[in-house]
Amino acid sequence: MKNSLLKSTAIYTITDGISKGLAFLTLPIISRYLVPEELGIAANFDVFQNILMLLAGQAVVNAMPYFYYGKSKKEQSETITCMLMIVLFSNVFFSVLILLGTGLLKSYLCIGLLLQLLTIVSVIAHLISNLSLVLFRLEDKPYKFAGMQILQTSIYITLLVVLVVELHMSAFGKILSSIISFSAVALIHFFLIFKRGYLIFTIKTDTLKNLIKFGLPLLPHSLSFWFKSGFDKIIITAYCGLATNGIYSMALSFCAFYTIFNTAFSNSYIPYLQKRISTFIPENIQSEKKKLVYFSYKMMGGFFILSAFVVGACWIAMKYILDPQYSDSFQFVPWIILGLTFNSIYGLVIQYPYSVKKTFGLGIITFTGSLMQLLLTYILVLSIGVDGIKISYVAGSFIIMMGVWIYSNRVYPMPWLSLMTINNKYTS
Repeated sequence: MKNSLLKSTAIYTITDGISKGLAFLTLPIISRYLVPEELGIAANFDVFQNILMLLAGQAVVNAMPYFYYGKSKKEQSETITCMLMIVLFSNVFFSVLILLGTGLLKSYLCIGLLLQLLTIVSVIAHLISNLSLVLFRLEDKPYKFAGMQILQTSIYITLLVVLVVELHMSAFGKILSSIISFSAVALIHFFLIFKRGYLIFTIKTDTLKNLIKFGLPLLPHSLSFWFKSGFDKIIITAYCGLATNGIYSMALSFCAFYTIFNTAFSNSYIPYLQKRISTFIPENIQSEKKKLVYFSYKMMGGFFILSAFVVGACWIAMKYILDPQYSDSFQFVPWIILGLTFNSIYGLVIQYPYSVKKTFGLGIITFTGSLMQLLLTYILVLSIGVDGIKISYVAGSFIIMMGVWIYSNRVYPMPWLSLMTINNKYTS
């Protein structure tokens, strides 16, 4: 797929590896200084943060690659400015809702009003940072991308040691470390966006409408992933307790091993694929599609091989570095990794509907699949306890993967079933 893709993937992999590796070093600290109940509270904060990020415009921010290529600098600036306005006004609206529903949130998530409001600060910081990082990818500036990622992780780890280890602030210290580190780096990101001329002082209505038109159909699609991972933790908290939620969350943290390559690959592959699709002409479109299909199948095989190595690595790491109070965490790892592998395949095939701006069907498929998983989780957890989460996680990931693959081929036909007709010249 050309040296540029391999080079960028390598840089993003190393960057994510360093960031995740540094964060991984904190897991023994967390396992020693946070009892499972405290980690369960921190996990529920993340659950609330993630749902607000989705509702406040994460899908719109992540859509920047689809509004970048073939546009003038002025048009790009109009798009970015509108994205930031969507983020700002959405969070103001959700701040009001939090004040009105704080009691209900506390009863289900076990986090008080202060943390609920701090979530708004964290969400704004995350989305500004995400937008800036997407721009670095689109501008083909992986080294700046790497520097900012490592800076944020370094600040987070420093604060974690100070607040959790030295000051014994438990879950609140872990949460505060994340909020402060992302907020500090978000200020730098905002300055860099402004410095590069991506902010203007006017809002173009047509651009705003196009972003909303693109993003709204994706909202059910985005929410589906929160149902898959976020709502599961709420069910575990309600029926199995905060301690079990903490143990399950520790397993999810270790499974970040797998996401290092997958995230890094996506960071390079999405802009590369969209740029390549934009150059298709009638004379080469069929041969180019076959090349992409062959490459996709190779990557799918690679994802499964990677998953086997990660399961083994997690077993060794969890056995020798975790505090004994988290020894039950490994039971979730193989199931989570298998589900993440299906998500990786889903990530390959979903790019084609994005490229032709046909996103409505994706929302229906992923939302329906996630509701099916949620219902299955509820039934199985009530029936067999926390083991039910293992089955429902894998089943939901597989259902969504297959549904999106079928829909993708319908709106953007690819020769998925004609692999045997691909000549050797497409293997290079």
